[in-house]
Amino acid sequence: PRSTLFPYTTLFRSLFINRRCRPVILLWLSLAWLAGIVAATLGIGAWWLLPACAAAGASCGLLLAGRGREALVASAVLVAAVAGLARYELARPAQASGVTRLNDGAAVELRGFVASEPEERETSQRLRLRVEAVRRAGAWLPTSGDVLVTTRLFPRFEYGDRLELRGRLETPPSFDGFDYREYLLRQGIGSQSSFPALRRIGVGGG
Repeated sequence: PRSTLFPYTTLFRSLFINRRCRPVILLWLSLAWLAGIVAATLGIGAWWLLPACAAAGASCGLLLAGRGREALVASAVLVAAVAGLARYELARPAQASGVTRLNDGAAVELRGFVASEPEERETSQRLRLRVEAVRRAGAWLPTSGDVLVTTRLFPRFEYGDRLELRGRLETPPSFDGFDYREYLLRQGIGSQSSFPALRRIGVGGG
């Protein structure tokens, strides 16, 4: 029977006919959006292809059966779920690459330039070093990545200064209630270095 094949047909039809039930539709869409985000968070977003195809097929079946309203709701729920998944994937920080792979290891030598105005504090300054090269076996090899450097207040560095850094790179920590690592990653910074040896080798970077 049609009621067996489409158990939610009556509910969908009532939602469209009765305007007072329209908030329920918004609730369904919101839940679908959240479901997509949860699926992406758990790393099972790729498995959504099967239920997505099933939902799309059900929508086509409803449409062919002359139930355009129900098909519209089913399609909207599917789109909301996929949109939630896509939104999470687009906002997710990039994986470790470039200088980030050197985190928590031995001291390294890097070259780059100050990519923004340094932040001065009472006894120190913080700057964003955009790395362009790493020294390996006596040769400078191209690489990439941004490092948040904390160094002494003097000498003062400026935006565009080209620097040579020697020191350890560390993965930014995560604290209870605040994921500092993810906060920096969303700004494009995957490494930090505290009081490394810095040498100005030029200006005009950026």
